[in-house]
This record gives sequence, structure tokens and C-alpha cells, in this order.
Amino acid sequence: MLDSVFNTLTFETILVGIGVLIPLLALAVLYPEVVLALNLPVLLFIGQFKDSFPMSISAISSLLPVIAIIGGMLKGYRFRFGRIEAAFVVLVILVLFSQRYSRSPVYGTEKAVLVLGQTLPLVLAASYTLVSFDAIKRALNIISLSLLTYAVVALMIRLFADHEFGRFEGLGGPIFGARMNGWCAITCLYWWWPRQRALTIPILFLFLATIYLSLISGTRTVLLAIPATILAVLCLREKTLAKVFVNRSSRLFAAAWLSWLLFMVGQPLLSRFLPEDVYEVRFSTLEAFLGVGDLAEPSARVLYYTVACEALFESPLLGLGVGGFKDAYTERCGLKASQQEDERHPVYPHNIFLEFFCEQGVFGFLLFCVIIYYSVKILLRIRAEVSTLEKQHQQLAVAVCAFFIYGFIVAQTSSDIPRQHILWWALGMLAALSHLLESHARALATASRRLWQNPAPTHQQIAQSPVFNSIRGKRRKSVSWQKSV
Repeated sequence: MLDSVFNTLTFETILVGIGVLIPLLALAVLYPEVVLALNLPVLLFIGQFKDSFPMSISAISSLLPVIAIIGGMLKGYRFRFGRIEAAFVVLVILVLFSQRYSRSPVYGTEKAVLVLGQTLPLVLAASYTLVSFDAIKRALNIISLSLLTYAVVALMIRLFADHEFGRFEGLGGPIFGARMNGWCAITCLYWWWPRQRALTIPILFLFLATIYLSLISGTRTVLLAIPATILAVLCLREKTLAKVFVNRSSRLFAAAWLSWLLFMVGQPLLSRFLPEDVYEVRFSTLEAFLGVGDLAEPSARVLYYTVACEALFESPLLGLGVGGFKDAYTERCGLKASQQEDERHPVYPHNIFLEFFCEQGVFGFLLFCVIIYYSVKILLRIRAEVSTLEKQHQQLAVAVCAFFIYGFIVAQTSSDIPRQHILWWALGMLAALSHLLESHARALATASRRLWQNPAPTHQQIAQSPVFNSIRGKRRKSVSWQKSV
């Protein structure tokens, strides 16, 4: 199991590791949320040089949440173990247990290591270290700046690199790049929400650039997830969907006309600006855009879903074990040459619900549904209580909700469980935000109770108070002195 984490381990590596860990621990004692947020830039940028490191990037990024938790313990943070955290820990235990009977032991071991070493610490560290709105703001600033830098670098690669055919790779591959660019588009809305006019033009440029980068990467889910997230955020702010259409009728009317115009001219524009093969395979028809295909195509989504549903009936209670979908898919249609060479190459159902269902059975599926249920309850609570927060805190709460909604939508069509970085990041922040809302509600209840127990004094009580009498006596003396003069 350790082979997938450490490639080589030398004396020089240990010295370098100690030299890096000491300043990180010192920083974690002051700002554990900053050390936690550094997990994303490590994943985005250092991951591009993974062959130059003696340790895997997954091992490096998994150390940062652990260091952040240690820093929080040294600062005396109290661990808040809510329902989301409890259900998630049980789900991870179930994933690890399913490795014992996995039908793909090599890939299953790799997947279990990533879930235990990377996903679980990330969710728990976010819930543990984000103890205030200031901590959430510092973490979100690092995340947003990392994503904006990532989008700018990807755009520079596209402008100055020779790319005419195939999906745009960018940094980390087309699927990873498109998901991160879509996350950057949602982050642009977070930066624009205070309506700072000086940032409107650059933010709008970056927003359109991320949409363009997602288009040329050929990833279609992001293009559906971004408008769905924007509409959900509007509903969070305006309370009801009816108010969204009433209060923002002019903007929605303009957006409808713009959508109609893009629909009319979209096909010619896409055929002109996209690589020919990407356009033909993914955007030429509605069927190609939805990725339906037929069972004769090994890459068709309907084939992945069919194999996953067949696995449900094969072992409904315990599932096929972590990574077991790969074996079922191999028996059905085989693997590509590149997938056969690397036994740890991920093969997944392209839907996180089906992935838990076919690999961990009914128990894993129900546990994940419980996590989503409590997450939706937190979203509804934020929607109901966001008006009681300060304006700056409202921005942070809505941003966390937008990240979760976007990550949840993207998780329905791409990547396997440990590589759903956006969803797990947002889940941890959402759990931390839930604890902050509970503290805020307790503070409001305490203040209202004190106000009820100590109501405002009546006029008679004010007139009888010693302070009022002393002031009235001084005033009488000054009036009598003025009359004598």
C-alpha cells in the first residue's frame, strides 16, 4: 500500500521534508486555515512536476490538512463533530472495509489510500480549522487566487502553444482542467458580488475565458453546472424562485435573449472556433452534447451506467468492493491499451451515486444520501438565516453554497470518488459554516433572552433613577443661577 505513496525515500528527501514541515507547523500554529488552503495550489501547480518529486503529489497534499489539524490542536480548537462528519467517517470506514473483497485489488488499494489519506483529512480539517468567518475568508482568498492564477496560466498556454486538434490539455488534463476552470468561473462571481466597479472588466474577462477554456477541453458538464449554480445562488439570495424572476426580470429577460442568440449562432461559432474533432464528437448534435451514444461505443455514458446498474443486481448489499467497477467494465467491453498498461488507471461509472452503490452496495449508497441530505438541510438553513448575517459574511456563506452546488453537479458525470476535490472541499467548508451558524443562532438567542429578562426601563423608572435625578438637580441649579444673574 505504501508503494503508491512513496516512490523513493532517501536521506536528502527526509532533510528536505523536515525543512518544509517546520515552517508549515509554525504557520499552522498561527493560521491553520492558511496551511489547509495551500492544499489546492499544491494540487494545481506542483502536481505538474510530479515526476520530479520523490513522493507522490497526493502524499504531499494530504500532509497539509494533517498539519492544519495539528496547528488547530496547538491553538486549542475544540473539535466539532457534527452529523456530516460522523456520516462521512463511517462511509470512509466502509470504503476501506470493501477493499478486502475488491474485484480490482490494485486499483482498489490505490483508491482506498487516496480516500483515507487525502479525502478524509481534507473534510475533517476544513470542518475543524475554519472556526470563524475570518478563517473562511482567508481560506477562500487563497483558493480563489489559486484558481484565478490557474485560469490565467491555462489561457497563456492556449494562446502561445500550437493546438489545432484534440481536446485542450491545459494543466492536468482536459477533464481536470475544465472542472477547475469552471470552479474559477464560480469564483469570479464571488469576487464580483460586492459590485466593485474597478474589478468588473477583468472579472468578466476571466469569466468568459474560463468558459472558452472549458469549451475547447470538450468537457460538457461544466457548461451545464455553471448556469445551474448561478440560478441556485440567485434562489439563495432572493428566497424564492418567483422573486428571482420578479426582482431580476430585466436581467433575466436580457439573459434569455442572449441565450436565444447563442443558440441560433452557436453551431457556426463552435464549428469555427473549436477544433474540428472536438466539435464533431461533442458539440455537433444534442446527442453528442449529452454524451448518450449507444452500447456499441465503449466511451458512451449509457454503457457506464448500464454496467453500474448490472453490478447493483450482482451484489446489492456489499457491492463489488472499492474499485470493483473497473473489473465489471473490463469484462463487458475491455480496456484501452493505456489502461491495461497501468493497473491503477481509474475507471469509474461517471456518477458518484452509482459509484457508491455498485462498489459499496446499499449501505454505501444510503450513507452518501444521508450526507447529501444533511448538506441540503444546511443549504436551506443558510437560505433562511443569511439575512441575519453581516453583508461580508453573507458573501462568504453564499460562496460556500455555490462551491458545493457546483461540485455536486460536476460529481454526477466525471471523476471517481477521491478525485472529487471540489465536492470534498465544499463539504468540509459547509460543515464548518453549519457550526458557525449554530454559534450565531445561540448568540442571538442569548441576546434576545437578556433583552427579555431586562426590558427597556419605563419613563417612571427613568425619572426615579439616581443618575437622572443628579442631572435634573444640576440643571435646576444652572437655571436658578441664570435667573439670579
